[in-house]
Amino acid sequence: MDTSKMKSGDKVIFVGYEDFLKGATGEILMNDGSDIPYLVEFPNVPNYGTIEWWCVVKDVVPYEEPKNEVHEDTQLSFQFGGDHYKSKAIQPIEYIMANDLDYCEGNVVKYITRWKDKGGLEDLNKARHYIDFLIEKEQKQ
Repeated sequence: MDTSKMKSGDKVIFVGYEDFLKGATGEILMNDGSDIPYLVEFPNVPNYGTIEWWCVVKDVVPYEEPKNEVHEDTQLSFQFGGDHYKSKAIQPIEYIMANDLDYCEGNVVKYITRWKDKGGLEDLNKARHYIDFLIEKEQKQ
């Protein structure tokens, strides 16, 4: 998308130099066409909450919805025992493998990802159990 064509209401990602805003997603409130054309509202900025920030064109890029590209011929298209991962933008196994997580770390990701859709409080307790293993291991080192 040509950034000069962005308008009020468009979602953007901040890519400028201010570290506290890097990667923040916001919405253009006003585009006045001047040298500092975009007033952007960024909700939920860590340690700041919701802020409005004037951005130059090079500070923002159009936001694109993440794509869950599950191909029918991959293992990600199969799930045994339910469908509680299929609605996720990233399935736990993708994250676990991409980040080379160990068994305990992977189980934390798995149980935290599915607790609302499958096991409820039991899954939260399982995640805590694996976190306790990790803490115990770190304390021994």
